[in-house]
Formats: sequence, structure tokens, C-alpha cells
Amino acid sequence: MTDGAKTWGQRTDDGKYVIIHNQSATFRNRYPMTSMTSADGHTFDDLLCLRNDIPFRRYQGIHKRFGSQYYRGIIEGNGNPPGDDVWIVYSVNKEDIWIAKITTPITGVEETDLHEDFENVKNETELAHWNLYEPTWAPISIVPDPQNSSNNCLKLMDEEPIDYARAERIFPERDQFSLSFRVNAMQIPMGYAMDIEVQDKHGVRPMKIRLDKDWISVDHMKTEVPYPVPITLGKWYEFELNFDCSKQRYALKINGELIGAEIPFAFEVEKLQRIVFRTGPYRGEVPPVVFNEAVTNPAGLNTEDVPGTEEKVSAGVYLIDDLKTKGE
Repeated sequence: MTDGAKTWGQRTDDGKYVIIHNQSATFRNRYPMTSMTSADGHTFDDLLCLRNDIPFRRYQGIHKRFGSQYYRGIIEGNGNPPGDDVWIVYSVNKEDIWIAKITTPITGVEETDLHEDFENVKNETELAHWNLYEPTWAPISIVPDPQNSSNNCLKLMDEEPIDYARAERIFPERDQFSLSFRVNAMQIPMGYAMDIEVQDKHGVRPMKIRLDKDWISVDHMKTEVPYPVPITLGKWYEFELNFDCSKQRYALKINGELIGAEIPFAFEVEKLQRIVFRTGPYRGEVPPVVFNEAVTNPAGLNTEDVPGTEEKVSAGVYLIDDLKTKGE
């Protein structure tokens, strides 16, 4: 169901049709941002989430609903930019204006194992199979490796005081598989960190690796592993993970050293399907205050401006390379 926050529909360059709207559980909340596709423009299915998190509302005001809203694309006859992508402009919290570039065909499935080394891409716009979340002050780019100029890598930079950069890649859904990648934390300001999560198709996250300015740690309850691992800024670290959903466990090696052979999942999952690199804390769960306000509270009541949102913070800089998956 939609909630009055406007819906956009169009024919896509692959000959299909798409509807972009809010899949509202209450008829009032404006999240998440979703897509539905159709072969004939009449029957739509394959509901997929395009944007699920709720950023902080920066400024007070009346009638300011949380979430993404007022979707608009390019009307037929008003031009067609290069490529087969769908372009959508929309508002978030009735504050910031965002642009979404959605690759066609629109799908939530990956059939082949990953081998992402970023050698054959010029910039981040060519990463058609990645889901990138880029505020203006938290850009994502393709850059040369500072230790090897002939090698390219993915760079996440974050100077945003209350938002983050996020790079997400779907891989073939499995219950047993291995995954490896390299990360180089070039700069990590005090009080900030990068989170790395492997999630299922619903976004359930059974594990997290956390990099702060001093340590690499496995963030999960009473996990008995010899961690945290001291971190050296500007150094590449190779992570190797082996997942077994039948046992609800995973193994972790860092630079070839075994950190934990059977680290328990935080939440039970049947299969896993994506990896997420994020420069800020998880906010995919809608807080009760947000949900309750959308349902019961008069818009704009009990809100004030959030201080410090107009100035950049010290930059966090993270490099990612050689992401690979392999089925067991």
C-alpha cells in the first residue's frame, strides 16, 4: 500500500515496466522505498527494497514525514540519458534531495560467484551490480591502490556528521560458502568505525566485523575468540570467511591467521546473500519513536534542529579490493 507520498511508474529500456513507491504498513509511514516490475504493465510483482534505512531528520518543521517520498522519473518525450538505467529523483525526510540510478533489468538475484578486483571499471558509475549509497559528503569512487598504482580498488570516504557511505554487493544465495576480500583503513577518526556485515535476502545480519582506529573486532555477545586484532592504518588486511548456516556458525581468518573456527551467528538465518561495507552504525531497524510518530503524533511536535549537521567532520577513508565468493 502507498501512503500519499506519490508513486512513479514508467516503461524501462529493457521493455518492461516498473513502479517505484513506499510499501507502507500503516498507510502513513513513508518507508521503505521499493520497486515492483512487470512484463506487460498490468500485473506487477517481484517487490524489492531499494532503500530501507531512515536517516536522521536534521531540521524541525511541520508535516515532515520520515523516509523517502515524492518520486519522479523522466517522462517519455523528455529525453533519455545514455544507458538503460532508470533515474529517479526524490526527497528524504522532506529535506535532502536524492537521485537514484537503478540498473535494468531490475533484479534481487545474482547467479554467478563474485570476483571483484575493480580493474576493468573507470569509476563507480560502472559498478552496475553494486548497490551504492552516497551522500554528497560520503562519496564512493574507484582509485589506484596507494601501495600499487597499477591496482584499482573501491574507496569509501566519509566526512558526513550524521550519515554514512554504504557499498552492498549481492552474491549467489547459499547456506555454505566461502567469502574473501581485502580492506585498507587509511583514516579512521576517533569515535568512528567501518562495519562489514554478511546478510540474508531480508537484511537479517547474523554477524559483523568492526574496524575502528585501534582494533578489528568481531562484534557479537559472548564470542570466545582471541580478539580484538590490533589494526595499523594504511595496511591491507585480507579477510577469509567460511559460512555454514546449518550450524549457524562461521570461521574467520585475518591475513591467514585463524581468529575463530566456529563463531556463532547473532541471528538465525537459512541462507546468506549479500555483503555490506558501511562507514557508520546500522540503522535498518525503524525505531519505535519514528514508527509511533508516523502513526499517532502530530507532525512537527517535539522536534528540534539537530546541531552540527552543516559542517564536515574528520574524514574516514577505507579501501576495498578483491571480493570473491565460492560455493562449498
